[in-house]
Amino acid sequence: MSLEPIRKRGKIKPFEVWDIETSTDLKRVYLVGWYDGRRYRYWESIPLPPEHPDSAISQFLRWRWSVPTRRPQYAHNGGNFDAVFALSSIISQFPSLTVEIVPSQSSILCMKVTDKVSGNHWQFLDSARTLPDSLDNLGKCFCNQGKLEVEDYETLHLNPKRFDYLKRDCVLLYDVLSKYFRLLYDKLGGQAGISAASTSLATYRSTYQSRPLPEISEHAAKLARAGYYGGRCEPFRREFGGQEFDRRRVDAQSDRILRCYDVNSMYPWAMRQPQPIEELDIEGPHLELAGFIDCTVTVSDCHVPILPCRTNNRLLFPIGRWRGVFSTVELRLAKENGQLQRIDYHDSVYFRTADIFSEYVDSLYAFRDKSKPDWDLALDRVSKLGLNTLYGKFGSQETRETIHIRPTFDAMVDKQMQQMPSSLNVDCYIERTTKHTAYMLPQISAWITALGRCRLAEGLLGVGSDAYYCDTDSIYTTREMACGTHLGEWKDEYINDPIVYAYFLSPKVYVLRHQSGKTTNKAKGFSKFGEKLPPDAVAILASGKGLEVSRFAKVRSVIRGDFGLMLSSKRCHMDYEKRIFHNDGSSEPRRVDLE
Repeated sequence: MSLEPIRKRGKIKPFEVWDIETSTDLKRVYLVGWYDGRRYRYWESIPLPPEHPDSAISQFLRWRWSVPTRRPQYAHNGGNFDAVFALSSIISQFPSLTVEIVPSQSSILCMKVTDKVSGNHWQFLDSARTLPDSLDNLGKCFCNQGKLEVEDYETLHLNPKRFDYLKRDCVLLYDVLSKYFRLLYDKLGGQAGISAASTSLATYRSTYQSRPLPEISEHAAKLARAGYYGGRCEPFRREFGGQEFDRRRVDAQSDRILRCYDVNSMYPWAMRQPQPIEELDIEGPHLELAGFIDCTVTVSDCHVPILPCRTNNRLLFPIGRWRGVFSTVELRLAKENGQLQRIDYHDSVYFRTADIFSEYVDSLYAFRDKSKPDWDLALDRVSKLGLNTLYGKFGSQETRETIHIRPTFDAMVDKQMQQMPSSLNVDCYIERTTKHTAYMLPQISAWITALGRCRLAEGLLGVGSDAYYCDTDSIYTTREMACGTHLGEWKDEYINDPIVYAYFLSPKVYVLRHQSGKTTNKAKGFSKFGEKLPPDAVAILASGKGLEVSRFAKVRSVIRGDFGLMLSSKRCHMDYEKRIFHNDGSSEPRRVDLE
């Protein structure tokens, strides 16, 4: 079963959008709007829980069930928010409806609702999975206008502006999606999926795929998946520009500057390289071929090890001895740099390579050229999304889950569903399936990410002990690096506003102060739902204290009977860092012995 090009040209399908307004505690809804490009409607109530029969969401859904439609219903960030409110109302208010949910991690990718009596069904999608950004940013990019500003969201339900605010959101989302679909179909020759990745794959197959991509064996797929690692992200030095971290403010000065170099479109650059396509019948350790080798490696002492090691659910780059599956391109780079002391072979898979993505990359990248007189910001955005989301689709997991609410008895038996715990007095089941589809070619995803890690490693080796931090395609260093404008070349990200102070606590947790005085705090996973980080977030975490974080109830939480904001305190655990740090802020790789 090979992956064939799509010969039939798709067309833009009609759709509708909806949006909700809730109380600031995120437990009650008071306004719902709906728009189909011509008609706008809204439903209002006092702030009520979604399961209340008179709540605005219950009113909207009663109307929605009374009007059959095949059009998808888009809500922006609906899988994390709007659809969760709808689900709570459906469970409590509409016993004749069955629900099928395709989850993506903890959010709702797609929710299909079916009336067991009439057979009518409705599909709810999350537009943020297609265009992952805030609606305000998307509106400014695609329509030259953002959301309406609100002075006090806590009292919005009492403000007459609430009607204009909601309508603007609905109309703006519809206009953004309309322009996005026109650009996708007319300029890129693409087709829409229910996510950015599925859209990129459909676009590639529709216009740019010139040959079938052959299926690989189960053995090859297993090895390729084992050799599929993510990007490299770790601190090398703790602090730049100061002697001691000030937990209240960042006011240190330095005569030197810290530079941040970023690879120009690293993964699109990697996609332009020959890709492993056709499985070869070759055994033994052949580092000169494209493939993946299951082996035990011995890595000598060095400052920047190249080979990855997955342990304790973390991705390390250690020295020592361990067994893993590695791409031949990383093994070659490690050997060329004198790091690969010994390799004990166990298994392997190799491939014949071919250039399969260059036309796709070149065509989309051309739309990003700002020097062209017809350059368009929205088209640039659509092209960038297509360039960065295609490669990962080939590494999709074969095991999938579908959540069923009130399934029929025959469906429960046929699909071998397992019951989910719930306190809502409703039948909830989960279906787990293992399904292989033609686009599941994990050696492509694994190879592209390996090429990206090698590009980053080359930069890290070049700056040596002057590296302070790296994240996937960027390096923070005091050393100057050669820059260029082509794909895969380095660029100075802050050339006009260099960094004069930095503190790197852990991956994705750091603070930067620029020459202009601008300060950036980043602490991924530590913010409150819908709120910005406090300005001293990194300082608090560095002191060993925790930050109060919040998250909105996800689909499994709703099924269990939980709803609304969930608060907790979260610390930055430093007991097992990726590298060993010394008192002077420098570090060295961890040593492992995991054979």
